Amino acid sequence: AILDLKARGARRFILDLRDNPGGLVNAGLEVASMWLEPRSTVLHTVTQDGGGQTVRLPGELVPLDSDDPLVVLVNKNSASASEILAGALKDNGRAELLG
Repeated sequence: AILDLKARGARRFILDLRDNPGGLVNAGLEVASMWLEPRSTVLHTVTQDGGGQTVRLPGELVPLDSDDPLVVLVNKNSASASEILAGALKDNGRAELLG
């Protein structure tokens, strides 16, 4: 759908994650891969004992060839995978968050 919009001249995008309760983390990673460079950090967890894990996008994915502006809409009901997606896009400097 995004490629079709770009083909029709879209040059700015809004990703609406308001009231999105999340879902599968892999689905969020798939969307993130369209906007972020391969191997971008998507999530970093820290445990109470000081351990943790960093989740990065796979290296073989090819993002959109685009630096078009991206705004992500969130609200108090954006949760789980939608929060991870929104945070990854913001933290990697790819999108502005509103909400």
